[in-house]
Amino acid sequence: MTPDQAEKFRYNVLDLTKVWPHAEFPLRPIGKLVLNENVQNYFAEIEQSAFSPSHTIPYFEPTVDPVLQSRLFSYPDTHRHRLGVNYQQLPVNAPIVPVANFQRDGPAAYNNQGPRPNYQSTISPLSYNGRKGAIDGGARDSVRDAKHETWVGGAYRDLSEVTERAWQYCFLARAFQLTKNLLQWTLSSLVPCGLKSSTRLQRHTMLATSQVTSGTLSLLKSRLGNVRPYTLPL
Repeated sequence: MTPDQAEKFRYNVLDLTKVWPHAEFPLRPIGKLVLNENVQNYFAEIEQSAFSPSHTIPYFEPTVDPVLQSRLFSYPDTHRHRLGVNYQQLPVNAPIVPVANFQRDGPAAYNNQGPRPNYQSTISPLSYNGRKGAIDGGARDSVRDAKHETWVGGAYRDLSEVTERAWQYCFLARAFQLTKNLLQWTLSSLVPCGLKSSTRLQRHTMLATSQVTSGTLSLLKSRLGNVRPYTLPL
């Protein structure tokens, strides 16, 4: 989905309760993960493994999805708390190509990159390859980027607005789920005791659980069929 398509789409593309229609935006395979070896040591290779959506390759950038943006920070932060600040030096997390940067030392560090200074120095001068440019080779469209960033800000704030209709929907959905669970529990509890699952039992259960709201009773009728509730005999 291009920025133009996102801005003109029929609903907020950052809404996690929606799925982009695959007919319009088909899934595109970008790689293949092959598991060709069993774990030798569960602790070293499973419990110490650290994954994060912030670990990306060049030219792959995260979207502005608010949940993804929060996980870009929270996942590595959790790993630092769970495994230590140098968790990326653990063999299961270390890259195949050795790292050469200015980040070193700290607790449990064992790959300190030798005697090379951790700053720009004439002892070990740095060389810069320069920017390779975008994938399409075109120049950066600053005006278009600024316009899209403005739209992103509005789309993000739109997700923060909670309406009365949204509250009603959440309440009814929760009430229906609780009622459904209670009905299933009642039937599963009484049938083993010799009481058959009958329409009369459904009426009793519906009447007992439909006191939440009248809307819940309507939802029950639509899900369970038109079972007529009646007053329980005293």
